[in-house]
Amino acid sequence: MDLTRYARFGIKGKGASDWLRSKAIALPEPVNTLAPVASRKLDLVRLGAEDYLVLPQSVGQSASLAALRSAWESDGRERKGFNAWREEVWAWFHIHGANVADFLAKTCPVDLNADRLPLRSVVQTRVAQLDCILVRTDRTNDHGFDLFFDVASANFMMSSLKELGAA
Repeated sequence: MDLTRYARFGIKGKGASDWLRSKAIALPEPVNTLAPVASRKLDLVRLGAEDYLVLPQSVGQSASLAALRSAWESDGRERKGFNAWREEVWAWFHIHGANVADFLAKTCPVDLNADRLPLRSVVQTRVAQLDCILVRTDRTNDHGFDLFFDVASANFMMSSLKELGAA
């Protein structure tokens, strides 16, 4: 599924963690994990010490995400991180199914089996020879991953995945 047209928001840099905490958002403590923010129907992915990706839990409902982005944009404090431009520079795909780990093993060096990579884990790796962030979301209620990679490579990634599926 190509989810690139749906909203997402990234903030990173000094002050990003403090700004999120000021909005009563609990941060995932380890880097490379996702934490649901149930009260806002958002998922917060921690990619680094001060690097976050905010996703709507349901891609069709992004009002809470828009409100959070608006609050960040209108906040005049000096240290709140900066916009990481995730909508503009990253494509967003979701891939899922009973054999998704075996399928991705054809092109990704990381063991993505459900027993090895728990739900809400994040892996920064390569897929189809592209730098890629995989987030285990099980978004469609089966084993699955959100993939984030350079938006200029979206057509290449889709073609690569289709070719792998046909092999």
